[in-house]
Amino acid sequence: MKHLTKRGGGLLAAGTLGLAAGLALGSWSASALGIALLLALAVAWIEGEAPSIQVVREPTSAILTEGGRTRVVLHVQTPRRRRALIEEEVPPGLHIVQGLPRADATIPTKLEYEVEARTPGRWRLGPLRVRVTDPLKLVEETWTISANERISVYPRLDALRDVPLRSRLSLPLAGSYSTGQAGLGSDFYALRAYQQGDTMRTVNWRASARTGKGLVVNQREKESQATVTFFVDARAIGRVGTPTQNAWVESIRAFAALAAHAARRRDRPRLVLYGERVHGPTSARSGDAALTSLLDPLLDLPPTGSIGLAAAVEQVAPLLRPKAPVVIISALLEDESVPFAITSLRSLEQNVTVIAIDPSQHLAASGSPASGIERTLAERTLRIEALRARGGHVIPWDPSEPLAIALAREARP
Repeated sequence: MKHLTKRGGGLLAAGTLGLAAGLALGSWSASALGIALLLALAVAWIEGEAPSIQVVREPTSAILTEGGRTRVVLHVQTPRRRRALIEEEVPPGLHIVQGLPRADATIPTKLEYEVEARTPGRWRLGPLRVRVTDPLKLVEETWTISANERISVYPRLDALRDVPLRSRLSLPLAGSYSTGQAGLGSDFYALRAYQQGDTMRTVNWRASARTGKGLVVNQREKESQATVTFFVDARAIGRVGTPTQNAWVESIRAFAALAAHAARRRDRPRLVLYGERVHGPTSARSGDAALTSLLDPLLDLPPTGSIGLAAAVEQVAPLLRPKAPVVIISALLEDESVPFAITSLRSLEQNVTVIAIDPSQHLAASGSPASGIERTLAERTLRIEALRARGGHVIPWDPSEPLAIALAREARP
């Protein structure tokens, strides 16, 4: 889109006024001056046009983890040299740490800047806006160039230890899985001092002789075959807050940490999303991409819709085995079906844990009236009490503190 700059508008007014005055007064000099100004403006209009602009964007890496950085190189090209103001729009999940995504330069040119991943998601770079001007800056043409390049940011994996989730049942005919805990199994776990009741077969004679402080026995790693089912709230209300601080972002982080912990215990995490519809259950693929295969649906699916937890439980219930761990991750806002869902899960003998994300800061950042926020939080408190009354293990989590601290606090006797 081409238009006159402020300077160009002044020149147009001066040329028109000079021509009009010359014609009215019969002054050829005034008319000639007006015509000269208008001709200069016409030449600038032609010179200010850019035949075409092409942009090649080259991020160093298109896949990052929170805290990771990548350098973005922009090659802006046009067949004819033009002065231009170049500005790239950077999405809120990426923070500029070096350089600037803008420049006042003569194209063709190259622009470089570095960003740090701050929030999980699929973040699209651009659009790029290029404002081309003539040498006298009388005429300006603005080009808006969309971009297809996306940077995928995966959540950080917080190290979790004292997690109050336990596998209670082994699944038959499925093979055994180590849990990262001492118990009955085939793989070595640790050494400990001999205790009354230990069999002589467990004594490590070499270690006992080396220490010279009594008998030492081998501990084996406990084995489990439990499937941990995660229900993650993907309703539209999860976006309340800012693009970088909302319940949906915190749900992604919590799920990543807990699913990684379950995988380390050799339990099998699987994912159910509920929002616009019920997605899943999605089971992890085997190999190194196991966790990524569960995180991709979270990054690809923006929170939308209002389908509650009860509908997700009803759809997945036939696939749930008794006494298996079930984890629900939600801010527990505006979902009256949650207590009924917990009742259904408990009737199926599920061990239910709810990660209740505190939405106070998100609601405050959304600009909602204080009275409305107070009412919403009061309703949420009643909902949590109802969950506990129905046998759900609720773990309140304020995202301003690490999830590991909240879990460790609940794990204490």
